[in-house]
Amino acid sequence: MLEIIFLYCFGKKLSEIAQVKGRSGLWAALGILFWIGGEIAGAMAAAIAGVSGVGVYGAALVCAITGAVLAWVIVSQLPDVHPIRRVRFSRGTV
Repeated sequence: MLEIIFLYCFGKKLSEIAQVKGRSGLWAALGILFWIGGEIAGAMAAAIAGVSGVGVYGAALVCAITGAVLAWVIVSQLPDVHPIRRVRFSRGTV
């Protein structure tokens, strides 16, 4: 349940960051997909490595958090769609 609440809040934050940069709010889907993909990949890797029980879930969470951080970095580094323009006045540039 906490994971679902986190994903909801995290998605809203990623959407807000993207919209401030003039991008679509659908960038939030990147965070959700990276979280779920990391969780599945971490669980599979731990199971293949022979880890059992709580270790599989722990590995899944570590990889999910890594995916979420990666998604946050990607969205944060997106360039603005509308860069700041210089305004020219008769006395100079501002």
